[in-house]
Amino acid sequence: MKKDPKHPLVSIIVITYNSSKFVLETLESAKDQTYENVELIISDDSSNDNTVEICENWIKENKTRFVRAQLVTAKVNQGIPANCNRGIKNAEGEWIRIVAGDDALLPHSTQKYIDYINEQEDPDIQVLHSNVEWFNGSLSMENKKPLRPLSHFKLNDPTATAEDQFQILLRSNKVLAGTLIIKRAVFNKIGLYDEEPKLWEDRPILLKMTQNGIKLHYLDFCSLKYRKHISSIQKQKNSEKFLPDYIVLKSTYYYKHYLKFLPFFERFTKAVLLQRIIWFDKLYLNKNKFLNKIFFRILGFPWAHISNRYKKKYF
Repeated sequence: MKKDPKHPLVSIIVITYNSSKFVLETLESAKDQTYENVELIISDDSSNDNTVEICENWIKENKTRFVRAQLVTAKVNQGIPANCNRGIKNAEGEWIRIVAGDDALLPHSTQKYIDYINEQEDPDIQVLHSNVEWFNGSLSMENKKPLRPLSHFKLNDPTATAEDQFQILLRSNKVLAGTLIIKRAVFNKIGLYDEEPKLWEDRPILLKMTQNGIKLHYLDFCSLKYRKHISSIQKQKNSEKFLPDYIVLKSTYYYKHYLKFLPFFERFTKAVLLQRIIWFDKLYLNKNKFLNKIFFRILGFPWAHISNRYKKKYF
């Protein structure tokens, strides 16, 4: 397909890791996009099930639907951010959508994004996001959960600047990563995902964008079917621990990189809560036992309450 400013190439990147149970639904949702000018990149993070075989066979049968279809793999597991980066490096599109191999894109979503971009004709629009349909387990209507409105959050206020959004994201994140469509120029400007936090890709890249003056634009529609299930990579945890490894990882990374941007007393309060998590794990107290949980909650009082009061100012 010839290059057309009104119909830019969109790269749909499907990131997989042991996704054999669900990945076919994700791939079919990419094929069912009403927007035509699409390439498909599947980036697998060294799955040890038959995800790669499923994807290879599916590409053979469906590659003519796409401008280009490619599967890239890793020899060893490197984490979610590295998996995203692998997909981006192999993509050729002007716009990029990254979707997990257990979710599904809604058919008209890419077309809606591109239509909006064309209608606005605003060079400031480089990142867009939207809402999702939530499901417990299978993506069937009986498992669909009530819609969670997002338009009322300050982050999604049309008047919010990139700096406003950076300050909000320091406190909490209401952007749903699978709904993002990002112009390639953004990655050319700020670089790719930070691969240090292996299980945490969404908030770090959003903070990196907004810190560099790139505003997040919100469209009030659902672009994704999001599956909540216990086998999610980030929800996997050792049953002997009551704080999952990804919570400890996120806390350590936040303490190292973002704490410095908070005002003094808020920074102190947040530091207490983060150190509580970090040291609980380092001192081998992070065990799924009743007394450990009680001790953990006592250490967090009243700091958690104070921290939540700060958060409310930004929502």
